[in-house]
Amino acid sequence: KLQFLYFIGVTMGSGSPTFKVLVSTWVRENVAAASAVVIWFILAVMYMQYCYADPDTEIMKWMRRQTVNEMSGSNSTTVRLPSKYRMLNPWLLMVDYPFCRWITFTLKLKDVPMITANFISLVHPVMALFAAYLMVKSAKPPVQSSTPDIEADFDDDTTPTKETVVGAQQVLMMKIAAIIFQIRNTLDTLDGVMARAQTDKKLATGVGLNGHLLDVVTDMAGVTTFMAAVWYHYYILKARVSKHGVPGVREVVAKLTSVGLSPVAISRVMCFFGVAMICLTGLSWETTMLRMQAYFDDTTNPGVLALERTPPVQICYFLWSLTCSDTLFTYLIIALLTGVSHDFLLVLSVYGWGWLVFLTLYSTYVTKWIVNHPAMMPM
Repeated sequence: KLQFLYFIGVTMGSGSPTFKVLVSTWVRENVAAASAVVIWFILAVMYMQYCYADPDTEIMKWMRRQTVNEMSGSNSTTVRLPSKYRMLNPWLLMVDYPFCRWITFTLKLKDVPMITANFISLVHPVMALFAAYLMVKSAKPPVQSSTPDIEADFDDDTTPTKETVVGAQQVLMMKIAAIIFQIRNTLDTLDGVMARAQTDKKLATGVGLNGHLLDVVTDMAGVTTFMAAVWYHYYILKARVSKHGVPGVREVVAKLTSVGLSPVAISRVMCFFGVAMICLTGLSWETTMLRMQAYFDDTTNPGVLALERTPPVQICYFLWSLTCSDTLFTYLIIALLTGVSHDFLLVLSVYGWGWLVFLTLYSTYVTKWIVNHPAMMPM
């Protein structure tokens, strides 16, 4: 992957600096962001080691318990986590699920009358709508500041006297929107925990929908609305590409500008493709997850379960866990809270689509060839 990104950086545009130089420059100018990337990489390596390469039995048992997936074989030496959870956002497994289990069982939320999984499924899209409203509300025409070099056009080498900046009130609303959207994500996790905990409670909605269908419909409605609001926010603000942007993004913008597009128009288009990449990632993840579930979750065949433990399948699980739509939502929330959401969407528009195509093709290879090919079955 790193070699692929380096190749893109080197070959992007005639006369442009090498990707290595761009990265070193970006690191020097963005020490905090570079440190966060290094920490993320270290945590990702640890997560891969203890949950995929050499799964720790106690960690697997703990995850099964937190996700309310305990089964009769949970005390055996080999504990399997369902396919969906192997491909899930690590934040959900390590933070959201333990919290949801705590309020469901310890605080006995599952015993509260009228509070059902379907009720929660009807509440979390309301939170998404409120977060979307705040994103739209914060998209007011920007104010002018005399602070130099805040958000200059990438091709302007002079120090401007006035720059387009977002007001403090708008920034606050964006951060509140991010927090509310995270609450929505937690509620989306809670409805699943409640559904498994309330097996003895009737979960009728009164609208003719079963629990799973209701959750899918409300989830898609809430997420789509919020992501549309995020793009609308930057469309109205007329955000421009930062003068010291992420390596590779600046070069893409330079190429697009050379054909006559304005920085504002480029920003709007790239933000749209960044948002679209997040949404399409969710569809691709869902397709792969359903295939994995159909093959591995409903079998006790030792050969099939042994196949699941092979490196190609585990790598597929791991890569999706780090880049599924829920994980991208977590990245977006962090970006909104730290004020770099615009740069985040630009990065997705430049690098995200290539990564999504690669991961989708690799997942298709795993599910169509590795999993379904008889010759690959362990003896």
